[in-house]
This record gives sequence, structure tokens and C-alpha cells, in this order.
Amino acid sequence: MHTPPRQSMIDMWLNYATGHVRGICGAAALLALASVGLFLSDVIIAAAACGLLAAGLSAMASLSTRARNTKDSVATQTTEQEGSPQAEGAELLSSLTQAIVENKGFTVLYQPILNAQNGAIAGAEALVRWHSDDLGMMEPDQFIPLAESSGLLRELSLLIVDQVALDLARFAAPGFRINVNLSPLQIVDPGFEADMTRALSDHNIAPDRVEIEVTENAIVPNPDMLPQALTHLKSRGYTIALDDYGSGFSSLGYLRKGAFDTLKVDRLLVIDAMKSPQSRALLEATLTMARVLNMRTVAEGVETQTQYNILAAMGFDMVQGYFCGVAVSMEELSRHWTTQNAQERTRA
Repeated sequence: MHTPPRQSMIDMWLNYATGHVRGICGAAALLALASVGLFLSDVIIAAAACGLLAAGLSAMASLSTRARNTKDSVATQTTEQEGSPQAEGAELLSSLTQAIVENKGFTVLYQPILNAQNGAIAGAEALVRWHSDDLGMMEPDQFIPLAESSGLLRELSLLIVDQVALDLARFAAPGFRINVNLSPLQIVDPGFEADMTRALSDHNIAPDRVEIEVTENAIVPNPDMLPQALTHLKSRGYTIALDDYGSGFSSLGYLRKGAFDTLKVDRLLVIDAMKSPQSRALLEATLTMARVLNMRTVAEGVETQTQYNILAAMGFDMVQGYFCGVAVSMEELSRHWTTQNAQERTRA
């Protein structure tokens, strides 16, 4: 008998498991998939394909019984719980898990980052959107925290990185750089870095075309591991940006160690600097510090021409915000970039 390839067997098993469990217990699919994942990781290397499927069916039968018992035990509470925050959270988690497993409904858009001195597109930040068949369009703040707290963010981030690499390979000009947000847990995970680099390599994209953003507040819980992990990422060719600077705890220790290439100043500090002399002085001091440390600077949250003009006059390298452009597809962004370059060559 022909033995199916390992990956096709995994796909067949997961397709069966997902559909079977969803029919039994709906939102409990997350528990089922977790059990399947543990089963696969322990058995798949040693088991023959047919034996794996047989063992899997046996495991699913046991899981199905437990799921039915669980479903029956809470049946009397269904009416009271329907529409509750707990039920809505379970539905969101179930839908998000399914979407990540199937890589379905996620779209990566790119908000331009402009050169503050000439207005040219200097790069872009990758932003993910999710359209759920059950829940409709979801903004990042509606599902990213849930993905992080439930352990799904690693796989979701790899899906995003793979799409970024594909978009760069298809549309972007050589040298165009994309910023990607990562959590501290991913940054200190060497396995994630290897998977991310492999995803880029699969599309012939070098790491130096990706700048990794980490937020200022995210640094504090990882005081020992993070600097070493950032140094490793830089050794692989990635550049590192400290995002939302000025929004929380001071990161002067990290800045002094040279872990970052770019300083992205939080939008609230930028807005306050337009109204308060004290905040303006703080913003100017931040710029001076960044220059001393040889860091590029980005002002976030730029919404008006006046703000843009002031920030450019202060000496910011780059600006980002609704005034600079909304998030668009890579194809559209690349078209703007190409048109802009052609106009520059014509003027020259």
C-alpha cells in the first residue's frame, strides 16, 4: 500500500479532526485541536501513516465522548450564558483558532513611513486585519491581545511574516523595508527567529529588508533575556526599532547598549509637543539623544500638515500617521513608490 507523504497525512488528520470536533462541540474545538497537536507531536515521527490514522480515530472517539459529556453537563446553562462576555470570548477564540489553522481571512496592509525632509516613501509598517466569516471585520486590538494570551500569536505572526515576504517579493522594489511588530516572547524565542528567517528565505528576501518593532512597555518584563536576543537578531541582519517611545517606562539602559537602530516616538508625546513647551523641550531632548546614539527617528501619529512641518523642522528623519497615508495593499503602496521615484528622476 502506498504510504501518504507526512504532510498530506497531517493535513488529512487535521481536516478530519477540525470538522469532526466542530460538529460535536462548537467552541470546544480549541480543546480538541490542542489535544490533536499534542498527539501529533508525540506519535507522528514513529507511527506509520495508517497506524497514525487508526490511533487518531481512537483518540478522537474518546475525545468525542468527553466533549458530549461536557456539552450535556452545561446544556441547562446555555440560555443564561448565551450572549455573555464569556460566551462571546469563547466564540471569538474558537473562530480565531480556526482562522489561524486554516490561514483564512487575514489581510496584511502597509501604512507608509515618509522621509520627513522630502516626503518620499521610506518604508512601511505591516498591519494585519482579520475578516471572520462569523464575526465580520476585526481590528487588531480586537484579536491580537487574545492571540497573545491564548498562545496563538506565534503562529499568527509567522503567517504575517510569510505574507510580508511574499508581498516584498512580488511588488516591492529592491531595498524597500517593512516594519513588523513582534512580542517579547517571540523575540526571545530562538525557534521563532529561525522560522521567521526561513519564511523570508523561501521568498528570497534578506533579513535586512525587515525591521522588527518592539514596544517600550514590552521591554520591562524581560530585562535579562531581551538585550541578548536583540543582539542576535541584529547579527542575522535584522534592524530593530523601539516603538511607542515615551509612552511608558524609560528604556535608557537598552538605548545605551545600542540594541536599537530606530526610535519611534509615541503619538501622544508628539501631540503634546504641539501644545506644551515642556513637552516640546522633552521631544527635542529625545531627538538629541537619538542623534548621539546614531539612531534613526520616526514621529508617530502625524495627522496634519502643520505637525508635519514642525517635526521636519525639528529634525525628525521620518514621520508616520494618517496625514502620511492610510494602510494599503503592498501592490498599491509599491505603485505610489514607483510613481514618486519616476517624478524625482524627471525633476532631476
